[in-house]
Amino acid sequence: MPKLISWSRFVVIIALFAALCVTACIKPKNSSQEIVPTTGEFSEAEEAFYLKRYETLVQAFKAEADTTTYDTEIKFGETLTPRALKRGKPVTLKSEVLGELVDYAQAAGSDSFIAYEDGRVVSEHYFGDVNKQSFINSKSLAKPLGVIAMGRAIEAGYVDNLDQSVADFIVEWQGTGKANITINHVLSMRTGLLPQGAAFKPDNVLNRAYLHPRHDEVIIHEYPLINIPGERYDYSNANSELVSVIIARATGMPYQDWLVEQVLKPLGMAGGKVWLNREGGVAHSGCCIGLPSESYLKLAVLILNKGQWDGEAYLSADYITKVTTPSAQNKYAGMALYVGSHYKKYRGAANPDLDVLNGSFHSEPYVDKDLLLFDGNGSQVAYIMPSRNIILMRLGSTPAKGFKWDNAFMPNLVARSLEEWRL
Repeated sequence: MPKLISWSRFVVIIALFAALCVTACIKPKNSSQEIVPTTGEFSEAEEAFYLKRYETLVQAFKAEADTTTYDTEIKFGETLTPRALKRGKPVTLKSEVLGELVDYAQAAGSDSFIAYEDGRVVSEHYFGDVNKQSFINSKSLAKPLGVIAMGRAIEAGYVDNLDQSVADFIVEWQGTGKANITINHVLSMRTGLLPQGAAFKPDNVLNRAYLHPRHDEVIIHEYPLINIPGERYDYSNANSELVSVIIARATGMPYQDWLVEQVLKPLGMAGGKVWLNREGGVAHSGCCIGLPSESYLKLAVLILNKGQWDGEAYLSADYITKVTTPSAQNKYAGMALYVGSHYKKYRGAANPDLDVLNGSFHSEPYVDKDLLLFDGNGSQVAYIMPSRNIILMRLGSTPAKGFKWDNAFMPNLVARSLEEWRL
């Protein structure tokens, strides 16, 4: 017969457990789960695994080999049944203009080119071995996906608003200067965290924040704050990687599961694949997500429709306005997208004061000053043209050497052709 515990001893045990949770478990606002702070301490095996990953990447760069395949990818949303966007004939886009756009995309070594007008896909081309179902590596197109995922967390009440402190979820930052970082700062790259840059040594935090099997904890514990939050724009992948952590801690769902339930399923997208930092670990959200081409197009359609989907408010108009409005610290960028109202021959992702012959090349100003762009690494771009109800999207690897992608060519060709048509 088992020995029964005395009532007094039971009370003591319960009291001790409660005391432990006061110090070790923190419950975020609007969430039913407890957050146990991480320590930032890593085992020898984890550090060795990181160094192996680092060396593999170095060797790939030296050999000019593919660096967009990952050792711990998982598929998500496999049971989803995608709903295709409507197809139809162009309304104002001329066939010869569309043909020139397709030729330009093909010459750039693209995977796909899609033109969308007046609620319909009006031109759709895939190149090489790529087809409609092929997973296209998002690179930085993962960032607007993260902004939309965060918008849904706000709509669902798991996150209060854009002004909420990140430290409500990254509880390790409470009582530090990083507690002044808001959700808005994260999405608009104004956290004050160390910017992206060249990193040639394994102990560099930029490499550790990308390749470590606990990269999320590296960002939380090792990534330095070098500016006052909100006072400066600096592009950093660490900002976008925080989205996965915040959403998981706010909702109690792994980031990829949140994407399935709150983004892919409502927008009728197909499932995809994502890189986890380790087996059973945390999903990357600043890069390393694979989706079919039409899924990326749907993100642009959502912006074009000001947050409406199938006639209903999926994201509030106020949220979309904030996403598409530049900050005072960078007149070229909103939240994970760029605006076309100001001209710069070379507009890069870094702080505008730092870009010298670096970044996206523009041979001329944009004709449409209301142009919005998803513009990721390798000239993966979606041109959103609100006044014309048109989207042009090119996905694929970095154009081959000798081909200089002109970020103004596609939208300006279309804009000028339509102005001539109206005349």
